[in-house]
Amino acid sequence: MTQILLCSDHQTPAVGQHVRVVGGLCYDPSALASLPDGTQHLVIGLHRDDADKSMFQSSMRRIGLDPLGVGVVDLNGITDQRALTATLAGAVARTEAFPGATPEQAKLAPGGRVSRRGLLSAAAPISIGAPSIDTETCVADQGCRACVTACPVDALTWNGGSVSYDKTICVACGICVTTCPVGAVVNPTVTFQAIEAQIAALIGAYGEPVGIRYQCRGAPQARHQEGWLNVEVPCTGMLTAGWLLAPPAMGAAATDAIPCGESGCPLGNDDRIASTVADARAILEALGWDKDRVGRDSVASFAPQPPPSATGGRIFGPGMEHRVISRLASMVQTDSAAASLESTPLGTVAIDPATCTACRMCAQICPTDALHSSVTDDIVIDFDPRLCVACGQCLNMCPEIDRGAITMSMRFDLAAWARGRMEVRRDPVPRCESCGKPIAPSAMLERITSMLGPEYSATAALLNTRCLDCRGR
Repeated sequence: MTQILLCSDHQTPAVGQHVRVVGGLCYDPSALASLPDGTQHLVIGLHRDDADKSMFQSSMRRIGLDPLGVGVVDLNGITDQRALTATLAGAVARTEAFPGATPEQAKLAPGGRVSRRGLLSAAAPISIGAPSIDTETCVADQGCRACVTACPVDALTWNGGSVSYDKTICVACGICVTTCPVGAVVNPTVTFQAIEAQIAALIGAYGEPVGIRYQCRGAPQARHQEGWLNVEVPCTGMLTAGWLLAPPAMGAAATDAIPCGESGCPLGNDDRIASTVADARAILEALGWDKDRVGRDSVASFAPQPPPSATGGRIFGPGMEHRVISRLASMVQTDSAAASLESTPLGTVAIDPATCTACRMCAQICPTDALHSSVTDDIVIDFDPRLCVACGQCLNMCPEIDRGAITMSMRFDLAAWARGRMEVRRDPVPRCESCGKPIAPSAMLERITSMLGPEYSATAALLNTRCLDCRGR
């Protein structure tokens, strides 16, 4: 069972019997030493302005708990029992979903306020969660470098088939976590499973129309407001439209994210979250929902819409935008909606047969198999918009990109999703006149012939009629 300790200072609301209330806890973490032996999960409620986080983390380590896995609830501004009960339920759910962390997934950061006791004991900086890369899941060996492109401080670099990570310059903003198309980048403090568990618990415990509001880890003060419950993330700049739309799809009345500038987060990703909010509102409007369910201060006018049981199952994870939008569409019973987007990882790919040489490099690099190719007498490339996360890797790899062979637009289209995988390119493959083996796509041979020019017509004729093995015979 998860142990819960709360500081009773500043008129903390009363809660259930399974919660232990301690006076002066923010200043003195000695109560942690009296936890029952074998405690695996802990949630503590502190007043952020008073607590010395580094001192608490030191105490957690002394009793054998990983500070990254301990849920810390900011009690500032929580004035009613219902909000506190729901907030604790969310923290318990998130804490129990903590997957564990390796030493490489911890990074030192400034600890903020230091108590007088902390000064006497030379309090250390606090540990925060840092990303790691699962090399078995990562598709950098196929050429993917989505996380490298997205990193705002160049902590990730691509080295010919692998991604290197420099924790010393990483700001642990979480952008790489939500950018990776295959879920290979993991920050143990903000996993998809834990965030979904927390939101589900918040919605279930509050019992009335409730809004879910994301806030930055570095925010000096939580902004508690009636009808809203907070979910802490490394930085709201990491959020995608799917993260904003997931709470309504799970039954919340509304959702929002506090920008860095408003909360005091030093990472300054306001442009990113502004674009994400705009996309989420555009998606809701296209689906026939009230777009003000995203980014509105009041939730009173919005009733929760519990999703149909047929659309159950997890929705957080790589490529979650498709799942979230499909669930929202089912809740209002629409199958026809489309919208162009600014930054949301949803894409539609088009291939121009006049300039594409059917080299298949776009399909070979696609990390989600949205683009797929097969070879028989023809080369066939097909595309499934339900799998496209708009990572742009196909554009980076295409050798004919300057001629417009492949284009991608950020958009969603329910009708296209319903059609599923469709052929976007077909090209015949001539066979060797000597041995019968396939030579190369006809479009590629035509491109090579045009580049060689008439003075190399004999060479072109050989290339067009003989495979590589037979050309020297």
